This record gives sequence, structure tokens and C-alpha cells, in this order.
Amino acid sequence: MMVSLWIREASGSKRRYVKPNKKKLYSAGTVFCLRYVKDGKRRWETLQVSNLNAALAARATKEAALLTEAPKTSATAAKRVNLDDAIDVYLTNVEATRAHKTWLAYKLILQEFRKSCAKAYMDEVE
Repeated sequence: MMVSLWIREASGSKRRYVKPNKKKLYSAGTVFCLRYVKDGKRRWETLQVSNLNAALAARATKEAALLTEAPKTSATAAKRVNLDDAIDVYLTNVEATRAHKTWLAYKLILQEFRKSCAKAYMDEVE
């Protein structure tokens, strides 16, 4: 799990994020932020620290916490979708949103696909 450290700079009403330079001294009003991925979503977290060393320590702590966190498993088994049901749902959506001739063409193609495909469930189709 990667956690990166950023500095938030404000110029007028806009914000800009830049990577910190470890050799540079930053003023007391510098805003340090962490960037990481949690539960498949990218997140920003503002740190309440006053200097770069404390921000680097917070980054290392957050990275360790994310690495040791147990991955979530789904409590219910994934429901398998039947291929015929998926085709019917798709054709219903096409019928509602596309022209009739388009629906006829899609229906024909999917019927031919279904004749040639021996798979029964969507997760089996590659």
C-alpha cells in the first residue's frame, strides 16, 4: 500500500498539491496532506503537524496501518448471473433507449452468440 506525502499550496481561491522537498525548510503555516487508496477509493487526508519530519512520521504510520489492516471479505457469496437473464436485461435496456432497428440487430447478434456459447453464467465468459 502506497501512501504519499503532499504539500497543499493555496494561490487565491485555488489549491495546488506539490511533493515536498526533504532538503527544504517549510514555514509553520504549511499544510501537509497524505494521499492513499482505501477500499478502492483514492483519499486525501490533511495532517495536523507543524513540520516535515512529523509529516514523514505520520506518513510511515499511516502506511503501516494500511498494510496491517485485514482485507474486507464480502459476507454474502457473490450471486452468479445466468447468461440468458443478463441478455434479457440488456435487451430490455436497449429496447428502452435505442431505435427499434438497433434493438433488432442487437437481438440477432446475441441470439447467434448464445447458440455458439456453451457457458451458463456471466463469470465464465471471458
